[in-house]
Amino acid sequence: LEKKGYTCRVWNDEIDRMSSQHIDLNKDIHIVYWSNKYQPISKLKKKGYQFHNAVSLWTYYVTTDGGGYKRSNKEDIYRYWNPKSFADPFKKAKTVPASQYAGAYFCIWCDYPDRKTQKEVWSLTKGRTWSSSAKMWNRQINTEDSGSGKALSYSSFSKYTSRLGTFPGYSGSPAKVSTLPKAQPVKQAPLP
Repeated sequence: LEKKGYTCRVWNDEIDRMSSQHIDLNKDIHIVYWSNKYQPISKLKKKGYQFHNAVSLWTYYVTTDGGGYKRSNKEDIYRYWNPKSFADPFKKAKTVPASQYAGAYFCIWCDYPDRKTQKEVWSLTKGRTWSSSAKMWNRQINTEDSGSGKALSYSSFSKYTSRLGTFPGYSGSPAKVSTLPKAQPVKQAPLP
């Protein structure tokens, strides 16, 4: 796959899980770190991998909620989640160097896909998706270091996203293919 231009990714739960593992993971493979129950990130980062944050108790919605994923509610994600920390909620931050941080995910795990309809899943994840997307874009959005000079409260953020309704290009139907609108050319503002 790499020869065809792809960057491969692997979930962290099977890496070095057994002492009998005798094949080293290719250093160019990115690790999607979803669970702190397995190999600690402190050990994996020493090996030089690139990491994507998908820590399950922050970034997952599971249709059956078999693992307590309801704890990652939209307000807590907005107020407390740090996409650059690979720690479980409200634990001491676990970070990797900026050169090893490759991004983050919000994951929907349809363990029983017939349990809920696409519209039900969307309605249950829409707020979490908005919150996690905002924090991935600007993890300091709710602080004075947001870039605007003031913190955006969750209440204001929630009102704003309610007015927007959906993401750009999303029709409101999960069954329809979404197409992003064509971006307008960037124009240089005249200098003062």
